[in-house]
Amino acid sequence: MNINKAIKKQNKAYKRFMLFMCFIFLILPSVFFISRSFKMFLIIYLIIIESLIIAVMLVRKNSEAFSYEVDGYRMKIRQGFPGRDFNISCDRVEIVHVEKREKDIEIVIITKSRFRNKKVRPINKEFFQIYPMVANRYVKSKRINPEVNYYYFVINHGGFKKYLFLNDLYRNCVNTTFTETAVEEIKYFRKNS
Repeated sequence: MNINKAIKKQNKAYKRFMLFMCFIFLILPSVFFISRSFKMFLIIYLIIIESLIIAVMLVRKNSEAFSYEVDGYRMKIRQGFPGRDFNISCDRVEIVHVEKREKDIEIVIITKSRFRNKKVRPINKEFFQIYPMVANRYVKSKRINPEVNYYYFVINHGGFKKYLFLNDLYRNCVNTTFTETAVEEIKYFRKNS
């Protein structure tokens, strides 16, 4: 499948979904007022359905929200709703790994610094339990620089937009080690774009 077409399809599906949910959100109260049956059960039922519609819209917006900017050697990443911001310097990125999750991918980025990133977590034993394939690369990097503390964050929002981000990460972070799965996903993107 062509990734660029898939991104366009994803954006169109997102817009259709939001438009449909807004339509339902507005139609239900209007039908309720037109019917003029103001029973307490129906009012509570309407409130519950309206709150569920809002919750579904927020969950979908959270899963689709992903943007990034490349500014020379810096990358500004924003993912999720209301938005978690990551500012990374390309020369501080040490390892990039990709995990396949059903139809989607997760990009795991290991950096040497925590500069201006409060959401970046230090690497611990739980990290190796979740991402065991990164442990080998991490041990090699830790042997070369034992005094450096490493931190990680995961990009798991955005759908097919992550392929574009992974490709730009590969272009801009020249001293970064990419795992085999990350290189396979980059090849897949370049083949299908």
